[in-house]
Amino acid sequence: MRGRILTGLESGGAVRLEAVAPFGAPFFILAGRNERATLVLPRERRVLSDTGVRDVLERITGLALGADDLRLIVSGCLVERAEPSAGRQWGADWKAVTIGPERVAYIRIQNGRPVVTASDYGPWHVDYSGHIGGYPRVVRIRNGVPGLRGPGDGGIDITARVEQLQVNTQIDPRAWSVDVPSDADPMTLAELRSIAPLAEKKP
Repeated sequence: MRGRILTGLESGGAVRLEAVAPFGAPFFILAGRNERATLVLPRERRVLSDTGVRDVLERITGLALGADDLRLIVSGCLVERAEPSAGRQWGADWKAVTIGPERVAYIRIQNGRPVVTASDYGPWHVDYSGHIGGYPRVVRIRNGVPGLRGPGDGGIDITARVEQLQVNTQIDPRAWSVDVPSDADPMTLAELRSIAPLAEKKP
């Protein structure tokens, strides 16, 4: 998987993902609220309407994540309201804290400050690096199944590099909708899997 995606996320399951191309129309636009969204493939003139965000992302990337899951993972916040419980410590610099159901934050002291450098988020393991202003700029998401290394053997291993970041900013409500071309043909989730908008073409 390779691609550059403009992303807007807001609590309450609002999402906009726009996979920009070097030139011309985007590869895809996904937008919606309340964990439901419409996917438009401008180049193929196809549309998948009012579908669960988790289902669409699973088809495109292999990551079965809702809009709020994506926001919490990419930001490194992990939960809306942390409820710390079990804690562990390794040496002077490493700690692990359970902050919610199936959510564990791994914290390391860097330059005298605690930084979330990894997490377990349900079945996913996430590594964080390149922090600026407390937010990670490199986010690597893998499934937690032992022995699986990458897509070639059934595992998931995706790295997102955050180039520009705005937090707690006002997003135009129009971002959560997408214009559907009048001549766009409807499609199904099964058809989306076969199209795989971000999949690398094999020779």
